[in-house]
Amino acid sequence: MKLISFFKGFFRKLGFGKDKILLEESSDSGSGTSFSKERIDEINRRLLEGGKEELEKMKLKYKRIDEEKEKSFSFRNFDNLISKLNNQDITGVLKVLKNKYPNFLSKGFFGGSFKSKKEVNELLEEEIISVLEDEYLDLKRRMSFLRKKGKKLVYTGWKLMFVSSKLKSFKSNINKKKLERILSLMDWVSKVLKTFELKVEQEEKIK
Repeated sequence: MKLISFFKGFFRKLGFGKDKILLEESSDSGSGTSFSKERIDEINRRLLEGGKEELEKMKLKYKRIDEEKEKSFSFRNFDNLISKLNNQDITGVLKVLKNKYPNFLSKGFFGGSFKSKKEVNELLEEEIISVLEDEYLDLKRRMSFLRKKGKKLVYTGWKLMFVSSKLKSFKSNINKKKLERILSLMDWVSKVLKTFELKVEQEEKIK
């Protein structure tokens, strides 16, 4: 009886009214009435059709989900980001910066969702410019400190001004070659400043 009740509910859910009647007649008779081969074939056909309809509904559902995913962009980690970007200039710059500043991309960047590739590229450009400007401002701060200590640093100051002009050019056209030139200049300035900073430390100890 439980099995018959199950099938009755199943057919009712699918809207098979005639099948419901046949099941009830089979149940009431208690004689183990069976369907004819033709009727069984018809039920199987209708079940298959119902299955196909459900399958199509599922396909449409997941298709919509996939389309929504395609409209947005997200990245699990740096390697995943590089694999999804089509902008060679940006990817080249990112790889160089990753080697020098391993954590230069903000933590919120990975795992977030972006509406378009344009939004991704714009945010990446902001992150790239930000890390370079921070480094430049740090060099300026260090130079200002040394000048207050009486160090002239005329040639080094000129080099730092050259970094500033290179940064402006880089902002308008971000590419690996310009970045490497800027990083090379900043490294040179930083090494010179470090030499003078050590001298100042020694002078302070003597006093």
